[in-house]
Amino acid sequence: MTGSADFSADFASRLEREVRAGRVSGVEPAAVSVTRLGAGESFTAWLLRAEEAAQGARQPPRVVRVVRRPAEERPRSLRGEYEALSRVPPDLGSHGVALEEDSDNALGAPYVVTTYVPGRVVPGQEWTPRLACALAEQVARLHHLLGGAQTAGEGTAGSRLQPGQARHPGALREAEAVLGWWRSHHPDVLEEPRVSRLLAPWWRALVTLDPVTVGVPLHPLIHGDLVVTNVVVGTGGIPRLIDWEWAGPGDPAKDLALIGGEVTGGPWYAHLSRKAVTDMVSCYVAARSRLARSQAADKGRNLVRDCEGAGGSGEKHDEQVRRLLARRDAWELVDRLSNLLYCLSRRGQEDYLRWAGQLAESLGARLTAPPDEPPG
Repeated sequence: MTGSADFSADFASRLEREVRAGRVSGVEPAAVSVTRLGAGESFTAWLLRAEEAAQGARQPPRVVRVVRRPAEERPRSLRGEYEALSRVPPDLGSHGVALEEDSDNALGAPYVVTTYVPGRVVPGQEWTPRLACALAEQVARLHHLLGGAQTAGEGTAGSRLQPGQARHPGALREAEAVLGWWRSHHPDVLEEPRVSRLLAPWWRALVTLDPVTVGVPLHPLIHGDLVVTNVVVGTGGIPRLIDWEWAGPGDPAKDLALIGGEVTGGPWYAHLSRKAVTDMVSCYVAARSRLARSQAADKGRNLVRDCEGAGGSGEKHDEQVRRLLARRDAWELVDRLSNLLYCLSRRGQEDYLRWAGQLAESLGARLTAPPDEPPG
């Protein structure tokens, strides 16, 4: 933890003072009000708004995300996150404005400055099928626009990819890595009864789903942590995305898995029926196809793009939905068990233990339900 950048009441005063003095990168010198938006695993976020007397400068609201976790414990470097943020169109989510990678600055800690995304985080139990489809449309736009990104990010050791150059090793490979990490760092968590009883059926379900995830073209940049708490719904019910800490190359189906479904627990997931999940995936496929046709028309040639590995270029809508849904299901299983393990590792914190119980119960119900038709 970086101390003063965490929950200290003094930090707001310090931030206000340094902005006035023009010593905060990406923020114009002005009198500002400072509001603490919240704290995640790695950052504390502060909202800066110009005070009325300073409105003549038309300083737009800015968010300063200050690091509160050691570099070795973060999923990627600050530079990697900022590169992802810099690629995000402002109408789809928070956009990078400035970066300070070292602690040798006016705030005494590394930080990223981003645009502010107004709106509210909709609790998981309040999500509707309509909102889920609106999010699918936004995610489809994101994947389409970033499909030509040159940088794959740090998920592939900083390699630079063109679309289709790298392929995913599959959900089982990622599941093995998850279990391996926990065996090395917290083996006792895997022995917890709420976990141990789930491991065998969880693995069998992944074995069934894995074939459809193997060899999927790596998209250069997905959000990677598209949970409810990272979606802000603004005017007109339009969702936009924040917190790009886990952004990098991956299977686009993962962005459709993390938002929610029938396996839920804690504040992270939208409660969506199987039909609502299927409709969400269908909305995504339709949007990607529509965007591809529009791009082809703009270029004056016949260009057909599928949903990043959902199927061949001649594959019909329903078949693309079926295969993409199966990939989503695989990533849902990997994510929910990972989160269950994480919650159980937060000993002594009642909220996390309660959320672990919810995840274990929900995941158990999913694994004992009659299986869907195996993907082809």
